[in-house]
Amino acid sequence: MHIDAALARTLPGRDEEGHDATWCDPDLGILAVADGTAGAASELVAALEKQRHLLQEAVDAVADDASSAARLGVGRALEEAILSAHEALRDHPGSASLSAVIVAGHHATVASVGLCRAYLLRDGAVRRLTTDHSVAAERVRSGRLSAAEALRSSLRFRVARTVGGSHELDVDLAEVALSSGDQLLLCTDGLHATVADDLIARALGRDDDPEAGLRRLLAVSHDGDDRSVVVAVVSADAEQAVLAEIAAVMAETFLFRDLDEQQRALVAPYLEHRFLEPGEVLFEEGDMGDTFYVVVDGTLAIRRGDIHLVDVTTGGHFGELCLARLARRSATVEAVDDVLVLGLRRDRFQQVVERRPTVGARIALAALDQLGHRVRDLTDRLEQREHS
Repeated sequence: MHIDAALARTLPGRDEEGHDATWCDPDLGILAVADGTAGAASELVAALEKQRHLLQEAVDAVADDASSAARLGVGRALEEAILSAHEALRDHPGSASLSAVIVAGHHATVASVGLCRAYLLRDGAVRRLTTDHSVAAERVRSGRLSAAEALRSSLRFRVARTVGGSHELDVDLAEVALSSGDQLLLCTDGLHATVADDLIARALGRDDDPEAGLRRLLAVSHDGDDRSVVVAVVSADAEQAVLAEIAAVMAETFLFRDLDEQQRALVAPYLEHRFLEPGEVLFEEGDMGDTFYVVVDGTLAIRRGDIHLVDVTTGGHFGELCLARLARRSATVEAVDDVLVLGLRRDRFQQVVERRPTVGARIALAALDQLGHRVRDLTDRLEQREHS
């Protein structure tokens, strides 16, 4: 996968000083926008550019390795670069918001702090990849403000998390799989505060010319604040139909069903993608199990000894108890045809809980609820046998 074209533009607002900065490096595969005070955005981007070697090593490592470990390595490198910039800005009089993306392998790793945003445009539809770190958004997450109230609140423009200053920094890291023709958009709040998501889709999706789309997008924005935009078009091997199926299966799987789209993107880099050929065994009866699996495409046969128990097809899942404790597998699972499965290992789940407690808690509660259903079902079956 690579970036076919990438463009960055900044239009100054009424304040002639300008507070935005961009970094667009298609060769490395990095895109970034920053918005700050007292020149902090430019200092932030300059500090990130000094970490180019660190980021390049992570990108190179994922070129031939699509494992969760390699993909998480890209996220760790990007986070380390941002935290290093945060330290460099501690004595700076200003602070900055940031949205940054690294395109590597078949995925884009997205980092965000503050009010800058990242979007994915695919087939004329726009999807927001980041969550705002405004005071209003934080109050919505804590239950002190409704989503409707937040849309009307002036607190939606008050930054709750920034790069720079004396506070400890928490960087949101997410992942999205990419397909050819996808467009990535990064922008400061000077743009997204005045341009709705559907207008972004119309501006960028009218033709295949990213420069024309960028000009249209800036033309419909207001000029009260600086507006910075980075637009990139990517090429990738992954088919959009497969990506859509992965997204649909995740949205319907009980473990991730209660997460919103941004939260599922936070979990995505912790998932393994495993492709099986017909006859290939996922695991054997008696193996030590540590992974929850969900079938994205294809059919798996589950058997105990020579006895066929059941087939599991798209959307089917098994192994949720492995997230709680290691256990011997009670059956053998084998591919009937070409199969794609997603796997969440126990140690990766623990990392989600540690790094993203809210998301981890929702997954854990979903697993407990599923276990409760299984216990009730077993109890009902035992009662039926006792009365038969």
